[in-house]
Amino acid sequence: MQGIMSRSRSLSVSLLVFALAAPASATFVHGNFAGTNLNFVGVQETTQTAGDPEPLWGAPTVVGNVMTFSPTSFLAATAGGGFDSDHSTLQMDINGASALDTIEIINLTEAGDADLLGGASTGVVLSMSGTIRINSTTAGAITPVAVPWVGTFNTGDFFDAVTNPGTTGWIGSVSIDVTAILAGAGIFDPATSVTLAYNDNLQAFSGGAGQSATVRKTAVTIEVIPEPATAALLIVGLIALGIQSRQRRV
Repeated sequence: MQGIMSRSRSLSVSLLVFALAAPASATFVHGNFAGTNLNFVGVQETTQTAGDPEPLWGAPTVVGNVMTFSPTSFLAATAGGGFDSDHSTLQMDINGASALDTIEIINLTEAGDADLLGGASTGVVLSMSGTIRINSTTAGAITPVAVPWVGTFNTGDFFDAVTNPGTTGWIGSVSIDVTAILAGAGIFDPATSVTLAYNDNLQAFSGGAGQSATVRKTAVTIEVIPEPATAALLIVGLIALGIQSRQRRV
């Protein structure tokens, strides 16, 4: 069993290399979207696997400070031996709607399911990763601070038809602490603009005749949490200035 799983993981690595090496399709531009305190600017996706219909992520909607996608064609499927993969990159700028609207945390969550029939050489590989680049703070533009991020899955990033036969739902997530990233770079002003790159890859492989694998992504949410202290600090500052002004007049 261990040998078979090792071969399956080796195959999954090969599939990932294949997906990354495939020619990119044209970029699909979704556009700009306004949230309550934030703007999602230049939202676009690029598919790295040839022949996949765009947009893979589907049309985004925004409620409050949360952007949601409901993909219908982001899937990989194979039967009777072989493999398939879907790999696409989502990119956008997230900017405060005003100089006082800031970004503390970005929570990314995606969900989907997989259907597996076969043995240990039939399975799926899940991957979500990318970079966050911080462009400015309440003090103004900064030398961009960029760090990679990697999501985790409740099922693990690999499972096969022995461990998870039939239909399995999965959830991937990551929480990006923008304030902590800035603090690590010695910057303590809240962020007002970031660039998010979000790479997503689904892979399916089947071991032979009578075996099949399908994995699909059905939901994605990008939740932006503003820095809670910014408005409160502003109010305190204005109150303090008012008190000082009245004291001078007295």
